[in-house]
Amino acid sequence: VLRLDVAEHCASDVSYFPFDEIVEAMVLALSRDSRISRSCESGPPQIPIVAVDAESSSAAVESERAPAEGGGDLLVPPCGVVPFKGFSNYACPFAFLADRLESAYPLFRAFYCRYLCRLHTLSSHPETLLQLCSLFESLVGTCAPRAANHVSQLAPDVSPLRFAFPWLVTGFAGSLPADLVLLLWDRVLGFDSAELIAVLAAAVFCFRSRLVLSARHREEVELIFADISGLKVMPLLQGFLFSAELGAESKNPAALIDAM
Repeated sequence: VLRLDVAEHCASDVSYFPFDEIVEAMVLALSRDSRISRSCESGPPQIPIVAVDAESSSAAVESERAPAEGGGDLLVPPCGVVPFKGFSNYACPFAFLADRLESAYPLFRAFYCRYLCRLHTLSSHPETLLQLCSLFESLVGTCAPRAANHVSQLAPDVSPLRFAFPWLVTGFAGSLPADLVLLLWDRVLGFDSAELIAVLAAAVFCFRSRLVLSARHREEVELIFADISGLKVMPLLQGFLFSAELGAESKNPAALIDAM
């Protein structure tokens, strides 16, 4: 599964295809690392799948009661995280930081356990996926209420979060060029907060809010956000965060970028 995911999201990407071997090695190493589940700062990202003796009903009952607490339990996969589509995107940017697995993997593992695991963790812990979605919706509702309401009226199952969700889950890996992803993750590390990912997602939506208001169908909105690789994301993020300090008359990122 992981090899197929690397082939789909890394080997076919113009930025990452030279590094498909080290990316594959990193995600395979992560999947086999039994320390991952208990090292994630927000708790295990998923309810672990525990391999038990099929003939031992008592062991099965015990594993249902406390599937993640037994230090000797055999998890499937060993890291306790079942990979999903696009999981290899997390490892791709780290291929630019080192060309050897023994150097790149510790960086990837540490960043994953501290920040990236939060992006696919459903829990009440701060900065996990539900809280990031809530923060995005709150920021968009405050800074671009007309565009948010317009999108919601296009179809019953459409909302701004529908278009931003892939950005939140992947931390923009796969949506932005590698250098911009690394710049974003560097600021996540500097501020020690994954909330910057939701802030950037809101800034991107607000930046293109004028185009959103001109859309008449869901497919048109999908086209608006289909390619964000050309955006100047760092000025966009800074303008969104520090509009008061910049003396901007409007909190609309579009106006701020034009001013820059």
